[in-house]
Amino acid sequence: ACQHTDPARARADYAEALRYCRASGDGLGQASALNNLAVLELEQGRHQAARSHFRQALTIAEGVRDAALVPFLEYGVGLAATLDDDPRAAEQAFLGALHAARRTGQRSLIAYSLLGLAVVRAADGRATQAAALLGASSALFDELGEEPERIEAELRERVVGELRQSLGDSFDGAISDGRLLSGAEIVELAGEGL
Repeated sequence: ACQHTDPARARADYAEALRYCRASGDGLGQASALNNLAVLELEQGRHQAARSHFRQALTIAEGVRDAALVPFLEYGVGLAATLDDDPRAAEQAFLGALHAARRTGQRSLIAYSLLGLAVVRAADGRATQAAALLGASSALFDELGEEPERIEAELRERVVGELRQSLGDSFDGAISDGRLLSGAEIVELAGEGL
């Protein structure tokens, strides 16, 4: 079932897949089913349930040493924590996702992680840093020819408005500065304040 048109049916299908994977001892399948459940719950506004599923999936993915799946799940934990108004957990998860995605070369996930960090830092009053991270994220999205997904696009729009208001005339310059950062400078900036 399609999670957009019949979320209850999709939830049941994912739960059945999870039971099957658990019974067969398929760790990667379990992590994938939990990820699907988490995304469904996130889209339904059930952030705590999503976070729980992402965490369970992350534990399993780490256990089976799936280096490609771990950063996606870390990011999911961060996004759910952001939407659940837990900035400390969100920041830690986004940093974990950023570092894991850099190790595996998942550039799209790097862009999403930077966007998540920008949202958290803006909410924490670190406006200039948030704008630079937002600029770095935007530059990478542009380079990849991608646009953020709906939830992330809404968060980006909100943070752009907040940063424009708090930074005033220096907003455009801070974004431009972020777009020009090297990979090493981005990592250094992302780790600041921890």
